[in-house]
Order: sequence, then structure tokens, then C-alpha cells
Amino acid sequence: MTSVSASIVLLTYNQEQLVEEAFLSLLNQDMDDLEIIVSDDNSSDGTWERIQEIADAYSGPKKVIPSRNTTNLGIVDNYAAAVEKSSGGLIFMAAGDDISLPNRCSETIRFWEFHNKKYDLVAADAFDMAYDGTILNPKNNDDLETWTIEKWFERRPFFFGASQMVTRRLLSLSPLNSKLLYEDQCLVFRAILM
Repeated sequence: MTSVSASIVLLTYNQEQLVEEAFLSLLNQDMDDLEIIVSDDNSSDGTWERIQEIADAYSGPKKVIPSRNTTNLGIVDNYAAAVEKSSGGLIFMAAGDDISLPNRCSETIRFWEFHNKKYDLVAADAFDMAYDGTILNPKNNDDLETWTIEKWFERRPFFFGASQMVTRRLLSLSPLNSKLLYEDQCLVFRAILM
């Protein structure tokens, strides 16, 4: 696999009980050329303290950038703040209650490169998981490659936003509107347009 500069933005908010596994799953990715930005949206529980403990204990090759917003920005502005701190040409999304498989980033990049880097968004499938770690149902994304604008207005595709990888080119089109409830719908719509 070609070495590609990639960043993961891990968005957290009041996920003290889950954030450790989420963060560790990113630190345990099977590629070293990876930057991890943890952007906590001013949690009121112990989430931020847990993030700091894990970041302070990490001594591996990945670049870790922990950041805490001074006020609660909401998901879209927290995402924008995290992306602004990132430097990778590819940006992966993760949330404080998501656990990534160790090859999530490397396999997604391999897929992207195999397809001549033509996609500005790659959405990986996922699994629902119970709090005890039991794997529940698969969450399979709709095939976004076949989605058209006309089809979008008939029905929005199903996709799992926290498993997306986007190019910086997609994000650089214009800032996300902070009034949006989520960033993922807008990014998929942009990708379909591109």
C-alpha cells in the first residue's frame, strides 16, 4: 500500500464509559502514518480526563492531538474544529462510542487506491454492538456509487456516518453549515454531486 497521509477525527461528548475502547481502537490501527485528533465537545462527565490519560500514556508512532472545546459546539462545529486541526489528505470519522477494527483505515485506503482515488467519500459497513461487546446486526451501507441526485430526492441512502472516510477536497468545497444536525448527510450529498 502506498503511504498516504491520513487523519482520524474522534468526536466525543459525555462518553466516559465508552471512549477508552473507541480511542484505543484507533491507536491500534495497523498503519503508523496516521494522525488522530480527539475533539471533545466540552463533556460534563469524565470523558476529557479519560482521553488525556490515554493520550499521555501513548508512546507509539501515531500523532495524537487531544483537543477540548471551551464550550459545547454541537456535532457539526465540533467536526469542523477537529478537521481544522488535522493535516491528512484523507480524513476518517469516528465517534466516542465506536470501535474500529484494526484494519479499518488501511483497508479503506487500499480500496480507494485500487479505484484510482476517484471517490471523495468511502463509507465502510459496520456492526451494531451491545454494551457487553456482543456483535449484533450488520449495518450495510447502500451502494453510494449508484446513487443519483434524482434518487436522493426519492429516498436518502442508508449509510453509517461514523465509518466514513472523506478527501480533504470534499471538505474544502465550502464550510459545513453549523445549523445542520449532522455532518454526514451533507458530505454524502456533496460526494454524489462530485
